[in-house]
Amino acid sequence: WHAKPKEFEKLKDREVAFQLNFSSLTGQYSKDVRKMARTFIEREWIDYAGSDVHRQSYFDLFIEGAADKYAERLLTAGRLKNHLL
Repeated sequence: WHAKPKEFEKLKDREVAFQLNFSSLTGQYSKDVRKMARTFIEREWIDYAGSDVHRQSYFDLFIEGAADKYAERLLTAGRLKNHLL
């Protein structure tokens, strides 16, 4: 899927909601995932933001991801729908 951004575009055209895991912005999963997360934020495709906090090390990554400039952009854009959950 990383090499097929058009597939994600098709999903968004069908109004599929996307959730970002803040740890994706840290590179924890891979550089490709971080790049994709940033692209989704730039395209304003993220509907929900969350975390994968199951233990302290994940919490540390969550804090790191939430401090990322792309996370700030996401959080200040006013587009997240977390309040609807």
